[in-house]
Amino acid sequence: MIILKKKYILFDIFVFIASIFECIYFSIREIANDTFYSIKIGEYISKHGIDFKDHYSFIDNLSYSYPHWLYDLFIYKVHNLFGFDGLHILNIIFSIILFMLLYFIAKKITNSRLLSFLFSSLCAKNLIFFMVTRAQQVTIILFILFLLFLHKFIIENKKIYGLFYFIIAVLIANLHCAVWPFLFVLLLPFIAESVILKLKDKSRKKLDIFENKFIFSKEINNKYLLIAIIICFISGIFTPLHFEPYTYLIKTMLGNSQEYIKEHQPIELINYPFQFMFLVFTFVLLFLKSKFKFRELFMIFGLFYLSLNADRHSLFLITIGGLYCLIVLSRIIKSIDSNTLNIIDNKIIKIYILVPILCLIAFVTINDYRTSNEKMLPKSVYPVDSVNWIKANLDYENIKIYNDYEVGSYLIYNDIKVFVDTRADLYTPEFNRGCYVLDDSYGMKYSLLQEKYNFTHFLVKNNTDKYNYLLLDDNFEEIYSDKYFTIFNVKQS
Repeated sequence: MIILKKKYILFDIFVFIASIFECIYFSIREIANDTFYSIKIGEYISKHGIDFKDHYSFIDNLSYSYPHWLYDLFIYKVHNLFGFDGLHILNIIFSIILFMLLYFIAKKITNSRLLSFLFSSLCAKNLIFFMVTRAQQVTIILFILFLLFLHKFIIENKKIYGLFYFIIAVLIANLHCAVWPFLFVLLLPFIAESVILKLKDKSRKKLDIFENKFIFSKEINNKYLLIAIIICFISGIFTPLHFEPYTYLIKTMLGNSQEYIKEHQPIELINYPFQFMFLVFTFVLLFLKSKFKFRELFMIFGLFYLSLNADRHSLFLITIGGLYCLIVLSRIIKSIDSNTLNIIDNKIIKIYILVPILCLIAFVTINDYRTSNEKMLPKSVYPVDSVNWIKANLDYENIKIYNDYEVGSYLIYNDIKVFVDTRADLYTPEFNRGCYVLDDSYGMKYSLLQEKYNFTHFLVKNNTDKYNYLLLDDNFEEIYSDKYFTIFNVKQS
C-alpha cells in the first residue's frame, strides 16, 4: 500500500513537470491586442483611480465603464516590473494552474490519474487561443472553483464553502464584470434539477422513460441553493463600478458590436473539430448504458449551445463541459468494471514508461521554443515601425489619426490617441449616446469619414482596399511607408 501511494505521488509530480512543458509549448508568445490597452488603463487607475471617463480616444466626452479594472491594474503592475516577458511567463503560470486544477478535479471524478492527465492535456491543446493576457485567463480558473465550491456548499452542505463561493463571485465581478452574469448560467442546471425533482414528487405518474436514463437523487439542498443564488446576486454590489456587473452584458447584447468581433459570432460546426467531436462524444454517452443527472445533461448541452452561438464560450465548453462529460464517462466505466481504471493506472504508471515520455515532452518543447520565429510584437500585426516614426516626426499628442480596429490598442500603449480600438462597446450608442464610431469604422466611406471626424492622418495596412483607395485619392499624401503599414497625410484644402 505504501509503495502504491509513493508511485501515485510520483505520477502527480510527473504530471506537474509535464504540465510546465506542455503549457510552455502551447502558449502563444504574441502579445494579445487587448493587453496593450489593459496596461495603459491599469497605469491610469494606479495613478488617478476610476473616473468612468475615457482618456485614450480623440473622440470627445466618451464615458468608460472600466469593466475589468482589477485585472488591468494587476497586468500593469506585472508589466511595470517585468515587461512583456513577465506577462508571457504569467500566461504560462495561469495555464499551469488551470492544467493542474483540471487534473486534480478529474482525478477526484474518475479516480484515474492517467485518464485525468490525458484529459488535462487535451484541454491544454484546445485552450491555446484563450490562455493569453486577457481577463479570461483568470476568470476561467475562478469559474471552475466557483462550481467546485457550489458543489461543496449545496450538495455536501459544507457551510464554509459558502464564504469561498462569495469571494469567487466578487472577484469575477471586479476582474471581468462582462462575464459575471455567467455565474447565474452555471446555476441554472442546479435550479432546473431541483424543480424537476420537486415536480416528480408531486406527479402521480411514473416517469419510466426518464428513470431509465436519469438518476433521481435528491442531493441538492434547496435551502442552500437559494442562499447560493442570493450570494451570487449581491456579489455584484461589491465593486467600485456601481451597477455595471448588472447592466454591462445587457447593454452589450442590445448593441451590434458582436457583428464585428469574431469571438462573439456564431461558429460553423464543421470548422471547429473540438466542438464537433464533443457533440458526437455526448451523443455516444447518451446511447451507451449510462445514466445522467439532470444537471449534468443541462450543463453539457447548455454550454454546447452557448459555444455554437459565440466562439468565446468554447472556453467553458472545453473545461466545465469536459469535466461533466468525464463524470458520465467515469460512471459508465465503473458500472462495467469498477477496477478497470485502477488496473490501467497500475500497468502504465511505471518509472521506465514515465521518464521517456517526460523526456520526449521536454525535448519537443525546448526544440520548438528554440527554433520558433514567433515574436511578441510581430511587425506584420502591429505597426511598430510606423509608431516609432510617428513619435519621432509628428506632433503625436495632437494629431487625429485614423486607425483600424485591430491596431488601436497598440497606439494607446504608445500614448497616441485613437479613432477606435478593441474596447468595442465603448464606441457604441448603448454605452455612449450618439456614438457610432464602431459602425463608422467598418462601414463608412473614407470621404464621409474624413468629413465627419476631420482626421489629420491615416494609418492603414499595405495592399488592402483601404490602402489602395487612399493611394489613388489626391486628397491624401503618402508620408511614410514600411513593409506592412503606410501613413497618409490629409492634404489641406
